[in-house]
Amino acid sequence: MTKIVFVLLIAIHFLSCSGQKTRDPDQKTSKRRSTLVIINRTGNRNEEFSYIDHFNNSQLYPFINSDTLHIDVTDPIVFYSTNTPDFSDLRYFIIRSSDTVSLIKKNGRTTLSSNNSILQNRIDLMDTLLFNVGSMNYSNKTDFITGIKAINKFYASKKQILENRKNTLHNDVYKDAKSTVEYDKLAGLLSLYARFLKNDDNVLTSLKNADSTSWNYLTFRNVINNYILYINKVHHISSTDGYINDIRKNLPPAIQDYAIYGYLKNYKPVTKAQLDTLSEQMAA
Repeated sequence: MTKIVFVLLIAIHFLSCSGQKTRDPDQKTSKRRSTLVIINRTGNRNEEFSYIDHFNNSQLYPFINSDTLHIDVTDPIVFYSTNTPDFSDLRYFIIRSSDTVSLIKKNGRTTLSSNNSILQNRIDLMDTLLFNVGSMNYSNKTDFITGIKAINKFYASKKQILENRKNTLHNDVYKDAKSTVEYDKLAGLLSLYARFLKNDDNVLTSLKNADSTSWNYLTFRNVINNYILYINKVHHISSTDGYINDIRKNLPPAIQDYAIYGYLKNYKPVTKAQLDTLSEQMAA
C-alpha cells in the first residue's frame, strides 16, 4: 500500500466528515458516474428523499420547485424510510446508479416503486425481508446463548423467504439479496460477540470470500464497523498500529482498504506524532 493510497484515504475521510446534507453539482463526472432519478408521487409537496451514500454518510435531498430529483452517483445508494418517531419501522432499499424510481405512499408509509420489472422485483423483496438493519437489538437481560438463538432464528426466516421466492426472482436480485442477508447476519454476530467479549474468529469466515464490490452494501459496511468494534473489545486492540496490522492479517486483500477506511472514518489524530504513526503504517 502506497503513500498515495494513504493521502486519498485521508482526503476521503475529511470530505466524508463534512458531507452531511450537501450536494456537489459542480463536481466533474467520472466515466462511472451516472444519474439517479427520483420522482415524487407521494402527494406531499414538502417531501424529502433520504439516503446513505457510498461513504456511509446520510444525505437529505428536498424536492425544491420540482417533483423530480436528479442525483449524480457513482455507486449504489441505500434509501431509508420511516414513519414513526422511534424509527421502529425503519427500512432500507438498495438503489443502483442509473435507476429511475418513484417515491410513493403505500400502506401509510413512504416507499419506492419502479417501472423496471427487475428493480421492482428487488424493491418488493427488500420490503418483504423487512431490511431494517440494526433490528437485532439486545436488551441488558439477554444472555449470549439467547442472543445467538435469536439471530439464527431471525435470519433463518429471511433465508426461507428467499428460498420460497427463488423461482420468481431475477437471478441477480436473488444473489444480491442472499449476500445482503449474510452480511447483515454477520454484522449482528460481531456486535453480539463484542458485547459479551467472546473470541471466535470463525465468525469472520464469511469475509474470506468477500470482494470489493461488497462495499456497495449497507450491511457490508456495517460488518466492517462491527469488526472494528470486535477486535477492539475481544482482541483488546486500541492503537492505530494494532488496528491496521489486524486488518492486514485477518481480512482478504480485496477489502483491506475498505476496512482501513472504515477505521479512518472514526479516527481523528490530534497530534503530529499520531498522524506520523498513521502515515508510516499506511505507507508500509
